[in-house]
Amino acid sequence: MRASFGTGFRAPTLPDFWTPASLGYSTAQTDPRRCITGRESDCRAIFRTVTGGDPDLQPEESRQWNLGVVWEPVPGYSIGVDYWKINKMNTIGALTDRQIFTNFDLFEATHIVRSPAVPGSALPSPIEKVVEITENLGDLWTSGIDVDLNLRGPVTSFGRFAFDLNGTYVDKWQQQLDGIHNVEAVGRSVVGAIPRWRHYATLFWNCGPWGATLAQVYSSGYAEVNPALPNNERKVGTYDIWNLQGTYGGLENTVLTLGIRNLFDRDPPFSNQNAQGLVMFDPRYADPRGRLFYAQIAVSFK
Repeated sequence: MRASFGTGFRAPTLPDFWTPASLGYSTAQTDPRRCITGRESDCRAIFRTVTGGDPDLQPEESRQWNLGVVWEPVPGYSIGVDYWKINKMNTIGALTDRQIFTNFDLFEATHIVRSPAVPGSALPSPIEKVVEITENLGDLWTSGIDVDLNLRGPVTSFGRFAFDLNGTYVDKWQQQLDGIHNVEAVGRSVVGAIPRWRHYATLFWNCGPWGATLAQVYSSGYAEVNPALPNNERKVGTYDIWNLQGTYGGLENTVLTLGIRNLFDRDPPFSNQNAQGLVMFDPRYADPRGRLFYAQIAVSFK
């Protein structure tokens, strides 16, 4: 059995601190204080935004613990299961204009800059810019289970086989993206894709100087916003690729390797995300490269 407890911190990076302020434009938003005018500049308008670093940022802090057990009923066969939990505070990020206008009463004083007041006007002056600089936001709570399976077969006339599986089941991922509301992100894409289950499985074989490995990388899919159906989500499919590698070590101080990545030439599942500059797939979740062949010669000098 094993257990651990710890605390940690992550200091802001230099870009978090010192990225120069830059101007941009928001998506169409409504100024709730002035939309009574009915003017296009106040209702569903495009406002200037300012982004950049903040030298007053505080470090992220965390508390984490895990409890696990490893069972080896016979030599060469073992299974390990670990439960882990991580609480992170003061996460570093930036509010979007959508989050600011959705919680306008809360963020108006700190994130809305208006032009100078107009004497005699009963309304506040028009919005000059929306502040979206890097800041300390809310907390993050996540927990899950790690599984580690190892099987080692006996040596036979056909060689020796072995199997390993390392997987993670994410039970919880709640994050305060706006510093207020808890958003459940596991199995969804709101802070990037967070599949509920991922694993890496490998089947090994070796016989004398020969060896081979067949590996699978698997993710269980997730849900993302479907812009064609407001307030609905669509499913991004599972993603699994297979890799095959063979080795020969019968030459003096030399190992030859041939391999194929993405053996079945699997395409990444379709995604409608557009935040990463690439479309039709999510590069944080899947690799767009198809089947790849490679060779390697490793020579050691003794």
